Amino acid sequence: MAFTLPTNYANALSSPFKENFLVRLYYDASNYTAIALYDQTVSSVSYTGCIINNPTIRQSIDLTKSTATTSNITLNCANAVFGSDKLSALLIGGSNNYLNKKVEIYSILNDSTSSSDQIKLYTGRLQSLSMDDSRVKIRLLAHKPWDFINIPNAKSTNNVYVPIAYGDYTGNTTSNLTNSKNMYPAPFKSNSGNDSVFLTVNQTAETVNACFFDKTTEVFPHLQQSAQSAAVTGFNDTKFGIRVDRSITRTYRIKPTSFGVSPNASDFPNSNLAYDDDNTTFTTDSLTTSGTESTRLRVNLPQISGKITAATMYIKADVTLALGTATDADAIIADDSFGASLGIITASNQNETVSTSGSADPFGTGSAYKSVSWTSGVVANDNKLPDQVIIELQGVSGDAGSLTATAKVYDIYFNITSATNFASEPVASAKEVQDLEFVYIGADGYPSNSSWSGNTNALTKIHQAHRDIMHRFLDVTDTPTNYSDLDSARSSWSLRFWNLKPKSAKSILEKLQYEGGFIFLFNQDTPKYIFIPNSISANHSNVTKSQINNLEISHTGIGDLITKMHINYEKHPAKNEYLTTTTYTSSERGNFNFTTNESVAEVNLDALVGAVSGGSNRNDSFANYYDKINGTLKLLVRCDFVDPSLGAKVEVGDFVTFDNSNMATAPFGGAWTSKNFIVTSVNRKLGAQASVQLQEV
Repeated sequence: MAFTLPTNYANALSSPFKENFLVRLYYDASNYTAIALYDQTVSSVSYTGCIINNPTIRQSIDLTKSTATTSNITLNCANAVFGSDKLSALLIGGSNNYLNKKVEIYSILNDSTSSSDQIKLYTGRLQSLSMDDSRVKIRLLAHKPWDFINIPNAKSTNNVYVPIAYGDYTGNTTSNLTNSKNMYPAPFKSNSGNDSVFLTVNQTAETVNACFFDKTTEVFPHLQQSAQSAAVTGFNDTKFGIRVDRSITRTYRIKPTSFGVSPNASDFPNSNLAYDDDNTTFTTDSLTTSGTESTRLRVNLPQISGKITAATMYIKADVTLALGTATDADAIIADDSFGASLGIITASNQNETVSTSGSADPFGTGSAYKSVSWTSGVVANDNKLPDQVIIELQGVSGDAGSLTATAKVYDIYFNITSATNFASEPVASAKEVQDLEFVYIGADGYPSNSSWSGNTNALTKIHQAHRDIMHRFLDVTDTPTNYSDLDSARSSWSLRFWNLKPKSAKSILEKLQYEGGFIFLFNQDTPKYIFIPNSISANHSNVTKSQINNLEISHTGIGDLITKMHINYEKHPAKNEYLTTTTYTSSERGNFNFTTNESVAEVNLDALVGAVSGGSNRNDSFANYYDKINGTLKLLVRCDFVDPSLGAKVEVGDFVTFDNSNMATAPFGGAWTSKNFIVTSVNRKLGAQASVQLQEV
């Protein structure tokens, strides 16, 4: 969206005009010293004409990094007198402090006396000054609300930082499989009696589970909380937190992870079907005997940490008996994991099939499973799990006649509770408690602030988190330009992002911008989002050769192309690694004679978890969006906009088309027709002139 110009300003551009730059050097929130290129009074404010150079104001965006930059500015000024002080004395030695205070630069035309006719070009801070006998150099640094701000910046009473987290998180409960890793870490705050206190993002974590990271199995079992309170009141602290008993009691709902191999191999073929994700598939085996024989399904459980205090096996299976010459026989499925061969189900009649029943599946549905208590067996096994899970198919003939027994095992899972073992292992248990730096929260991150979103729903999209940081931490409350369009284009770009230790707000915002495929900047002090839409409408259409000068045409470099991306995403909450990897290859990779490792990038996404790859349109995914920027050659254009109607309005992020019939130069023998360009750099000069850089999109 081009600069919005006051009516009188816009009208003045159509004929020869005179431009002045007005500069306000603030020494407090509302008072300032006014200087300019030449003397002028605007809305009763007298600007002293002491600026002797013609400053240029440059703003640029980087499409590959999704960042924006505004240049610093130097004002060369005559050491003019203001009251009884020269400018140099006023700014440094006077009664007011100007250093690091706000500076604003405006443009006004034709000596207008009304501030309603001026446009703001720049906001910065006065960084430093230097001087000689007759001149003063004023150096301005572009000012942004994230300057000098780190987040998180809230601390508990004992100086532990409260984490920030955005996204939709899912913990592990006692009634679902312990397979979610979609959590954020909550740091240890302090001890309170037998409790350890951990800081969370918000109150919702108090009524949802916390989890423990078991380094042995690399899963996150549900943690038993000792209290659920909105605030850590034991320390007169208003920060949200949860309390975990030092027993660190955790509950696992897990499946076997592999099947037995020689010398303790499983007799059942395709044994993995007994613990896959489909409880309608099965592993099966049968035997024929005239006496007593057995065959065994052997699968392995991970050895979980802590003292096992309770364990139950749940099995879905059926057993079938087919009598040959026998009249007294049984087909039995038994549990032999602890060496006792305890029966689970038995078929005793001709062609009888008996199925397990009475308990639900791992997700609490149905009743096709049977529970088998392991607690007494674990206690007898020194509070440890057995080396293998052994499900035995038995054929038993009571009269020496023949029979055939067949077993089908569809699924096996376990509920296991463990805790620290202070009674038998006090030193190791104390160390486990001491080493517990984090628990892991399966509750949603920050809710939205209704003052900007209209609701208090969890912020689950990457652009929402960016805007909330601007609002929550940086007090940018104005509605950003282009936010509604971005909101629609990023509706599936979900995130899970957390940060535990202070980092610069700028670095966090730019990470979200890159992973979210958008750029944030300020236009005339109004926040604005920039991205490339699927369908582009030009802000400046059909630019002609008469409106520009110094045209240069080039293209993106071969060395800058990224035609294959290995994208790592879904950051592990407890380890410095990623849970998922995908590879995206540009359709044009084969056009450039790249070797295997050329034009390949390793991309780590710390926030984005949805819309990472796939789709057909530019904005369907991260991979698509950046492929359209980096994956093929694009035209680059440099020129001067000498038509004031262009030079005064153009800003970075604007879209431009050129009139093919009114351009003297063809781009590498091609045509300008149907080519859209985005403005990536504007160097604004006196006289409503602008040197611009554009990239084909």
